[in-house]
Amino acid sequence: MTEENLEKFFQSGERDIAELLSLMDDSGLPWRAERAMDFGCGVGRLVVPLAKRFTQVAGVDIAEGMLAEAKKNTVRRQINNAVFYNQIPELEYDLVHSLFVLQHISRDRGMNIITTLWSKVSKGGILAIQLPIYFSGKKSVLRLRRLRNVFPLLQIPYNVINGNRWNKPGMQMNIYDINLIVCGLQESGVKDIRLYRRDSDDSFRGVYMLASKEL
Repeated sequence: MTEENLEKFFQSGERDIAELLSLMDDSGLPWRAERAMDFGCGVGRLVVPLAKRFTQVAGVDIAEGMLAEAKKNTVRRQINNAVFYNQIPELEYDLVHSLFVLQHISRDRGMNIITTLWSKVSKGGILAIQLPIYFSGKKSVLRLRRLRNVFPLLQIPYNVINGNRWNKPGMQMNIYDINLIVCGLQESGVKDIRLYRRDSDDSFRGVYMLASKEL
């Protein structure tokens, strides 16, 4: 990426975190700006703005290459209160966050991750995760996407149908059942859940779900 595009990339992270904190304020849910975790942090696009607003931030990503870049990006931006992990740490956080990540994880595995993330929220803290819950495009395209997840070579006809280059890599997109998630979290002790619209793209409608843990 050019320096200009890289700056735009990180500015988009600033906007996303500003929007999230605005939602948290508007929700009326109490929250503290002490410890935050960003699950699926990638190269640190959201870790940087979180670190400017929280005392300590943890970035979590399974890809070591992403974590290496994230560390470089925080150093370049003189961020010294961020730490990185390749798995969810055994710590608690005032904000546990994930944006545009769980959609790329199978629903069964994603449900387990959501439960784990909730267990890392400290008392009085907030779980804030974005999830796609509805596909507004053609059903035939959705069926083809699901088949492609099982048979990767089907990415070729999917690209042709959508006017992309034939060898464009596919990215898994999964739709979550918000009712199952809400019920599961309620069984885990969640008392207050707020939903705000946050689409993944033009075809995948989604929500930001904010769940508060009682003191």
